[in-house]
Amino acid sequence: MSGVYGYAWLTEQATLATVGRWRSRIATHCALEGLALDLVFIDNGVPDTIGTRPGWTALLDILGLDEEPDSRQPLVVVPSLAHLSGDLATLTRMRAQLDYAGAATSIMPRTQPHRRPSNRTGNRPA
Repeated sequence: MSGVYGYAWLTEQATLATVGRWRSRIATHCALEGLALDLVFIDNGVPDTIGTRPGWTALLDILGLDEEPDSRQPLVVVPSLAHLSGDLATLTRMRAQLDYAGAATSIMPRTQPHRRPSNRTGNRPA
């Protein structure tokens, strides 16, 4: 089952709309890069030091299904390393798990935050 998979860990319990936006960002990045995204796994509101996360475990399970000797290397796309974990020890363990599964990691380039024009007149007091 070699393929392209997305993963993001969200620090706080996010709304379904926020989870959907992260899935969409990963999918858009993959489309722009010409990558055929198979699945996106999200862990929502789980502490970053917990070793067993539902989305992460499911991703590792999928990566472990690849037993074809000449298949392409699986790729895991993450928005940033902070979307794996903010805890250095956990981050190191997770990267080692990806290496052990034979998966490459792709980190999405950082985009500029949306900014409003400074000269807008809208609801700003005079």
